Amino acid sequence: MTGPREHVLLTLGELEKARRLGTWTKANDPSLRGCGEPSPRTETRNNMIIDIDVAIETRDGTTLRANIYRPEQQGSARLPVIFNYTAYGKDGAIDMATFPPQSGIDESRMTPDYQFESTDCQWWCPRGYVCATVDVRGSFKSDGDKSYYSRDVGLDGYDVVEWLGAQEWSNGKVGMYGASGFAMVQWLVAAERPPALAAIMPFDGMTDLYREMAHKGGIPETQFTMVYPHLFNWGKGLVEDSQAVAEQHPFFDEYWQSKIPRLDNIVCPAYVACSWGDHGIHTRGTLHGWRTLSSKDKYLEIHPYQKWEYAMTEESLKRQLAFFDTYLAGKDTEVRYWPKVRFAMRERFYVSEWRYTSSFPFPNTEYTRFYPHPSGGLSSLAQPEAHSMSYDAREGAAVFELPMLQSFEFAGYAKLRLWVEAQGNDNMDLFITLRKVDAAGNEVCFPWLTINDNGPIAFGFLRASRRELDSTKSTEYRPYHSHSRDLLLQPGEIVPLDIEILPTSCRFRPGDRLQVHICGHDYKEYPPFIPVSRHTNTVNKGTHVIHFGGNYDSHLILPVIPPVPGSILRNPTTVKLVMAGKRVKGWPDEKFIQEYQVVHADMTRQAAQFDPLLLGYRQVLAVPKPMHTYFGKDAGDWDCISQLSWSSMTALSSHLKAPEYQAHAGKHVFTEPQTLGSVCQAVGEIMLDPVTYEKRKPGFMVFAYLSKQTAGIREQVPEKDLEERLATVAKAAAGTDLLRYVINRDISPSDPTDFFRGTPFMQGRWGETGATEQYWFANAAAASTFFADGDRKEALVELPTSLSGESSLFIAGKESVVFSKRRNF
Repeated sequence: MTGPREHVLLTLGELEKARRLGTWTKANDPSLRGCGEPSPRTETRNNMIIDIDVAIETRDGTTLRANIYRPEQQGSARLPVIFNYTAYGKDGAIDMATFPPQSGIDESRMTPDYQFESTDCQWWCPRGYVCATVDVRGSFKSDGDKSYYSRDVGLDGYDVVEWLGAQEWSNGKVGMYGASGFAMVQWLVAAERPPALAAIMPFDGMTDLYREMAHKGGIPETQFTMVYPHLFNWGKGLVEDSQAVAEQHPFFDEYWQSKIPRLDNIVCPAYVACSWGDHGIHTRGTLHGWRTLSSKDKYLEIHPYQKWEYAMTEESLKRQLAFFDTYLAGKDTEVRYWPKVRFAMRERFYVSEWRYTSSFPFPNTEYTRFYPHPSGGLSSLAQPEAHSMSYDAREGAAVFELPMLQSFEFAGYAKLRLWVEAQGNDNMDLFITLRKVDAAGNEVCFPWLTINDNGPIAFGFLRASRRELDSTKSTEYRPYHSHSRDLLLQPGEIVPLDIEILPTSCRFRPGDRLQVHICGHDYKEYPPFIPVSRHTNTVNKGTHVIHFGGNYDSHLILPVIPPVPGSILRNPTTVKLVMAGKRVKGWPDEKFIQEYQVVHADMTRQAAQFDPLLLGYRQVLAVPKPMHTYFGKDAGDWDCISQLSWSSMTALSSHLKAPEYQAHAGKHVFTEPQTLGSVCQAVGEIMLDPVTYEKRKPGFMVFAYLSKQTAGIREQVPEKDLEERLATVAKAAAGTDLLRYVINRDISPSDPTDFFRGTPFMQGRWGETGATEQYWFANAAAASTFFADGDRKEALVELPTSLSGESSLFIAGKESVVFSKRRNF
């Protein structure tokens, strides 16, 4: 088939461009892989008619070779065609045994006719499809020279699609399918818009060879690039030397630009799928591909598995069939009900949950910043003063972590901004991993780069000299580096790096922790001859210094997926019963401490056994008077603060009325009858130093009763006043030793006498408080320093108009958590 002159010239021009820009070498002889000369013939086996080594002529007269599989019972029926376009040999040149067992390849799910990373004809043919597998130009039995994912591959693919659509056994509709290299060529072919191409199904396909493989973050890749020619460089003529060009083209120049598919020119229906874990190769590009397609009908699926494994599961195959049945066979299928996007929220390998939405990035994403803290934690507030952390450039690491007190999840694009300095060097290579550690301290692993089952949540890479951004393509949460020049560092120079964290998802439960690892070397060690992304030729030496706080706005941006609207997490029902008490008159310290912190603590633990809704009990033993007169009334005669929590106000009421409680209520007395009480709910929180907070044993707490401006008023403090107070504390607390702060709205019952009838709390003072505050510190000295600062104290004394500073009461003391059923207690 020779096309119109202009079509021929287009192909010839693209071939010449590929030859001019690339470096070429003699291809490996296919006979070494058992691939002889073309021998056209027809075989019948396994209920299929198989035409082998079929010649397909492209517009410039080059012959490509195909194997075509048709159902034996097809007869005169015209069937849709699945086109597998391969750079790896249509006759099975890649042996699946090449890959290690952890690749997830399950031989029980495939037949000998399975085409690596593409169709299993024995599965598709009985379901009404013709399967055609075609060697790209210059590969194995196809004539010509073999380029490296250049536009000429797409132009040849156009010709193949039209040839397949015109055959007597074809219904005129062709679909393309396959993963990895099979997906990458789909972008190229679909961009040429062959009329017979009815749909594409790319699974995990790069769209930017430079940024996604050869020079991630500007750092040269050294292992996959070395191994790949053993899979790719087979043919009769010349082949583009992908390893050589990676070394010869260190910048994103005309060569690499020529490898970018024209994604926005694709208009056919597309079912695009990828794994969250194909980092360092396909995930980034596949998601970019879906976003950039101009197709009206395009579906995105982001799964949690290894791509070879998932593509052969019954779940995936049925979805693949439904898609092709819709767009190639014209059937009415489940696809009409598909959401545009379905993605997996991962918890660990093989544990995840499908979610459904309309777009990617996901529309309800809350891009949230977390700031490095000198303790090694990630804080919700930036440090006002400058700090630094350093490590050996070749072997060391800096780690920041975020312990989880409650459910937390993120999915999508992320970014790490670091202000850095290279001591003893003029450059630095940074390798970032986000990792999950469970409550027992074990790293939680995920699939990675298809053949590994022990990867982290996500990766990031950047060479400091490549920090320059393309402002037209960068966003707040996704940096895009131009890679057009090197900007070397001067001695003592501190520069900001915006590091792209490859798109990912992860769910955390209370007790888990997120870790951000920053180092100068690759993640873990792997054998040298497996196709895993490695970067052994780094520029690193000397010491890496990370600067944060003050003028250095280092931070991590995560794509947080918020709780469902109206969730209990955002609108908690948990209530706190908080009482300030004075010891029984005349009791010495020893007696009071024994009765309060031993006897009463044990009694409450026992009570929690009959009441599962009693969630926690915290005791604060007040320190001597000079330590806790911060502002407000003198709190010197209060000896303790007791905080008990229930799941709801109803649960609290039920507990007080329960026979088990009533049988013992008031029989153990350790305080005077008059207590200052508040039933309250948390409405705002600031986590400043999560690492030290988690390690505090025992901690030190300052508890504040913020009185209402007008005594006796039953109305609750306005929401805006509580938000104002939260903002005031946040501003005053940044960079201090305050670990955590919680503000609670008082919701004490309007008739406390009736509510607390039959309990020791009837004589308490209820309703005087508008809000309560909890300040956590590592020790008493830290608390004293915090409140002793004049400017800070002045700021904290200024309360919203509905609250009274003069009538408020601060009580401080050593914290003792008697028991807690929840980490965010």
